[in-house]
Amino acid sequence: MNDLLKAEDLAERLQVRPETVKTWTRDNVIPAIRINPRVIRYDYAEVVDALKRRRVGEGWINERPGGQPGRKE
Repeated sequence: MNDLLKAEDLAERLQVRPETVKTWTRDNVIPAIRINPRVIRYDYAEVVDALKRRRVGEGWINERPGGQPGRKE
């Protein structure tokens, strides 16, 4: 297993805001490892794989699941 990253570190590598990583986690867009209720870590390779499987046309950037408008990144 690779080193596990905090949301802030993952966000820096992906060049997005930490809030985006947290939103993706909440919306099950990316996999997360919950150490305890307050501590979440990410395996970079697994996250990149999950993002690569997503298609731009699915609306995940501009729309949350259920058709709710989201914030553009």
